[in-house]
Amino acid sequence: DGSKKTLHATISGFAVSLGGKRTDIPFRELVENGTISYIGQFAISVPDTYRFTISAMPEGTTTPYTVVFNQDFVD
Repeated sequence: DGSKKTLHATISGFAVSLGGKRTDIPFRELVENGTISYIGQFAISVPDTYRFTISAMPEGTTTPYTVVFNQDFVD
């Protein structure tokens, strides 16, 4: 709606390595001083490139926002 208010969301995501191994990423919510953040962790093997797909559905909505990106990890 164009407003700038903090909302809780349902976050889901996964990463796929170049070799095709898919790993689901569990996310946890952090709330501090009125700010809501979501943190996800998973183990990686280096060197490798991962393709991430992350979806966020803010409360009160029915359509998720999805971002897809690649990240190279080196040792």
